[in-house]
Amino acid sequence: MGLMLIPFGNSLVHYMKLEPGADGGCKGTSGDLKVGDSEKDPLVCGSIHCTNDAGDAFVH
Repeated sequence: MGLMLIPFGNSLVHYMKLEPGADGGCKGTSGDLKVGDSEKDPLVCGSIHCTNDAGDAFVH
């Protein structure tokens, strides 16, 4: 039964595409994030972690 519910849930860590920041990094909800920085995600109980200058991020 539990295996049937797996497609309906989000993984604990998932990819998120953000806009690139003005000075590199990612554009977060409260300003630009440098590569390696994190901020609280206002939509879920987790944080956004910026991984590169292209705006690629992960939600933990």
